[in-house]
Amino acid sequence: MLALVFIGIGAGWAVSRYIKPQYENHISIWIPAEDRTAQTTPIGSSRVLDPGGWADLLTSYAVLDKVTSASGLVASAKDASRQVALYALLPGAHLVPGKYTLAFNEDGTRYTLTPEHGAPETGVVGDSIGRRFGFAWAPSAKELDTRSPMEFSVASVRQASAALRHRLTVQLTDSSFIVAKLLGTDPTHDAAVLNTLGREVVATATSLRQNNDTQLLQTLQSQLTDISGSLKSSEDALERFQTGAITQPTEQSITEAMHDPTATQYFSSTAARDSIKADRESLERVLADARHAPIDVGALLSIPSARGAPELAAPIMELNKADSSYQAMRRQFTDSYRPVQDLQAQITRLKTQTIPQIAAGILARLKTSQGQFATRAFDAQRKLQAIPARALEEARLRRDVQTKETLYNTLKARVDNSRMAQQSTVAEASVLDTAVAPTKPVGNTRPYLLGVSVLFALAFGVGVALLIDRLDPKLRYPEQVADLGLQLLAAVPHMKGRTEIDHSAEEAAQAVEAFRALRLNLRHQQPGGEAVQLTVTSPGASEGKSLLAANLALSFAEAGYRTLLIDGDVRRGRQHETFAATSEPGLVDFLAGHARADEIARRSTHPNLLVIPAGSRLGSAPELLMSDALPRLLAAVRPLFNAIIVDSAPLGAGADALALGAATGNVMLVLRAGATERRLAESRIGLLKHVPVRVLGAVLNDIGHTGVYEEYSYIEGYYVPMAHQPESTETVPVHAVQVQAQGD
Repeated sequence: MLALVFIGIGAGWAVSRYIKPQYENHISIWIPAEDRTAQTTPIGSSRVLDPGGWADLLTSYAVLDKVTSASGLVASAKDASRQVALYALLPGAHLVPGKYTLAFNEDGTRYTLTPEHGAPETGVVGDSIGRRFGFAWAPSAKELDTRSPMEFSVASVRQASAALRHRLTVQLTDSSFIVAKLLGTDPTHDAAVLNTLGREVVATATSLRQNNDTQLLQTLQSQLTDISGSLKSSEDALERFQTGAITQPTEQSITEAMHDPTATQYFSSTAARDSIKADRESLERVLADARHAPIDVGALLSIPSARGAPELAAPIMELNKADSSYQAMRRQFTDSYRPVQDLQAQITRLKTQTIPQIAAGILARLKTSQGQFATRAFDAQRKLQAIPARALEEARLRRDVQTKETLYNTLKARVDNSRMAQQSTVAEASVLDTAVAPTKPVGNTRPYLLGVSVLFALAFGVGVALLIDRLDPKLRYPEQVADLGLQLLAAVPHMKGRTEIDHSAEEAAQAVEAFRALRLNLRHQQPGGEAVQLTVTSPGASEGKSLLAANLALSFAEAGYRTLLIDGDVRRGRQHETFAATSEPGLVDFLAGHARADEIARRSTHPNLLVIPAGSRLGSAPELLMSDALPRLLAAVRPLFNAIIVDSAPLGAGADALALGAATGNVMLVLRAGATERRLAESRIGLLKHVPVRVLGAVLNDIGHTGVYEEYSYIEGYYVPMAHQPESTETVPVHAVQVQAQGD
C-alpha cells in the first residue's frame, strides 16, 4: 500500500508539471429588449435574432473564423515560452497547415523555415516569413529569440476556430445580457481575443440587421407594385362603366326606387353574389396557375376575399419572413449551405402546399356563399325586374376601388417606414463589459491532482490488499485459527531447525517463552494431574510438527518432567536424526514383534528425555499402528513418564495420525503461518470428529514479531537464561520399558 501511495504521489507530481494554471476572461454584451407590444402583420418583423440566436451567433464559425484569423490563433509553439511570437502569425489566402521548424544562422540575421513535408524557405530575419506557406508574419529578431530553433505547428483556420469554440462558454441571463467566458493559460492574449470576439459579434449582428431591412424593403416594394397595378385596373373599370352609363337614367332615380326593403335585399344579394363570383373566378385562375408553378402571392392578395381571410394571414407572414431571411443569407452563403436549403424548402412548401391548400378552402367557401347569395337575388329579382342593375355594378366597382386604395396606402406607409429604418440602422447590440486579463487563475489543479493521485493510490492499494487477502488460501492471522474451530494454545516464532534451544541467545528468548506457555497450557488441560499424553500432527507436510514436537519434549524434560518422545511417523520419521540416534530397532519393529521395548528406547541429549525412533520402513507399518500393540505400549510406559509426546505423520498422509490420536486420546495440531492451506486444514480437522479423540488445540508455528503477531511476542530485556533445575533429579533408565510386543 505504501509503495502504491508513493507511486501515486510521483505520478501526480509528474502530471502536474505539465498542467498550467487556467485563467478565465469574461465579456458582457447588452441586447436591446424586443418591443413585445408591436402588432404582427403579414409583412413580418424587422428583428433578426432572438436571445437564443445570439448565443448561436457567438459560437458560429462565421464569427470565430474572423476572430481566429485576426488574433493569431492558428499557430502553437512546442515551447510554450515562445508562443508570444506566434500570435503575430496571421493566416493568408493559401495557408498550409502542418509542423514547421524555424532555424537561424550563427549571427541570427537569416532564417530557414523547414516544413514537415516539402522544401524549406530561407530569408532575412525581419522580413516576411512563410510567404510560400500562406503566412502573414514578419516578426523581429528580438521577438523570435534567434539563439535557438523554434518548433511550431500551424492548424487550419477552421481547426483553430473549433479549439477556440471548445474553450468558449456562453451564458444567457434572464435580462438583456449575454456573458461570454474564455478559459485559457494566457490571460493577456485571451482578453484581447475575447474583446475581438465582442466587436466582431456586434459588427456581424449589425450587418445582418441591415441585410434584413434591405430584403424587407424589397419585398414590400414588390407587393406595393402589385397592389398599385390592381388598383389601376379597378379604377379603369369604374371609369369605363361610368362612361357607358352617362346616357342612362341617373343614379337618383334608381336610389329612390331602392327605398323598398325588397329592392334593398335584391341589390345587396346581387352585389355580394357578383363580388364573390369575381373573387372566385380570380381565385380559380390563381389556383389553376399554381398547379404548374408556385402560387402568385401578389395575385392572391389582390383578391379581396383571400386578402381578408384570417387563416391566410399567418402563412403570408411566415412566407415574407422566410423570403427575407433567405435573401439575407444568400448574400453570405451558397445554396449548398444547409440553413439556405432549409429556407428554400420552407418557401417552396408554403407556395406549393400550405398557401394553395388554404386558398382551395377559401374557394370552396366562396362557392357556397355565391350559391346562397344567388338564391336570395333570384327571389328578389322577380319583384325588381324593372330596376336597372347598373347601379349595383357601379357600387361594386367603387367598393373594389376603395378596398384596394386602403391596402395601397397601408403598403405605401410601410415602405416609407422601412426605407427610413434602413437609412438609420444602428447596432443591434453593444459590448457592456470588456475583457480584462485576470491576475489569479480560476483554480490551481496541482494540489488537486496530487491529492487525487494519493487518494486513488491509497484506495487502489487498500483494494488490492483486501483482494489479495480475500483470495489468499493460506492461514496468516491468529483469528483464522478460531475460524477453524480450534483453540490457540501458543504461537511459536521462527526457529532454524535446531533441536535444543540456546538459552543464552537473546533471539531464542521468544521461542523459550512460547514453549513454556504451550507446556503450561497442555499441563493444565489434563484432568486430575494425569501425565501429559498427546499426538502432535498437522494438516499437511512441511509445517514444522516434528521440530515442534522435539522442542516441546525438550521443554518438558528441562522442566524436570520424565518425558518420552515417540516418532510415530512410520513413513518419513526423522527424530532419530534430530537426536543423533540409530533408527533401528524402533516403534515399527516393536509393533511387528521383532524387538522388545527396552531395545527400541534411546537416550537423548537430555537425561529426562527418552526417544523411540520410527524404526524399520515396512509396507505394513500403517496397519501396525492400528494394532493392539500400540495401546499396550502406551499403557505400560504411562506410569513411568510425566509426559508422552507422539510425533505423527500429517493428517493428509493417511490414517496414521487418526490411529495414534485414538491411542493417546489427545491430539494437538501444528499450523504454520503463511504455509498452511485453510481449506485443507478445515477438511482434515473434520476427520478428527469421527475418531474418539480430544483435540486440545493448535499451535501457530513460524510467526513473526511484528504486525498481527506482535501481541504474541514478549518484552525484550526480561529474558533470564534458565539454569538446569529439574523438578526431579530422577532419570529414566532405558531398561525400565519392559513391554512385550505380543501378548501380556
